[in-house]
Amino acid sequence: MGHLVTPLADNGEQVQADQVRAFIENLHGFNGIIGEYDFRDGSQRGLTEDNVMMMRWDAAENTWTAVSRLGGQPL
Repeated sequence: MGHLVTPLADNGEQVQADQVRAFIENLHGFNGIIGEYDFRDGSQRGLTEDNVMMMRWDAAENTWTAVSRLGGQPL
């Protein structure tokens, strides 16, 4: 997997918008804060419902607590 700056590194200031778009549309295996991104399905989201986790704010602990597994399945 390339790095997000690859189109710029390869083409400098002459990079075209379609080159950046093509790079992102083929990006997969990119680890982000919510999950592993895969943009190849054309949705331009990179994530699916399999990356969803329900959370609840615990004011007493001043933190978030998971209330589901990935994909939204109950614990």
